[in-house]
Amino acid sequence: MTPSTARHRRRAGGYFTAKQAAEAGYGYTHLTYHLEAGNFERADHGLYRIVTIPLAEHDDLIRLSLWSRNRRDVPQAVVSHETALALHQLSDVLPRRVHLSVPRTFRKEPPSHCVLHRATLSRADAEQREGFFLTT
Repeated sequence: MTPSTARHRRRAGGYFTAKQAAEAGYGYTHLTYHLEAGNFERADHGLYRIVTIPLAEHDDLIRLSLWSRNRRDVPQAVVSHETALALHQLSDVLPRRVHLSVPRTFRKEPPSHCVLHRATLSRADAEQREGFFLTT
């Protein structure tokens, strides 16, 4: 990967999608080679991680952000509600499930540990964190 791509991946906890790999010049055979060589690991369907990059503090939220991508590879989920309160240190309660706000048109079935809230958010409603967006 190029230095700028590697820097971007570090900010995303080392995660990248198959589409992002292809855009960086890594075809299927390259991915397979790096998986077998132990340079990359498969994190989920179409989701990979560079093993030399340490796991991020909020690794689970980065993965959910990448899970929520639309066809243009743009993440749709924003960490919200009880989960956002905990991250902003406005609550003593750690939520049992991750709360995400997604557009009303979002159609993916959420993982069992997630609660989806359908909402229309503006850019001012969210701030970027390391690898995911969080409601303000």
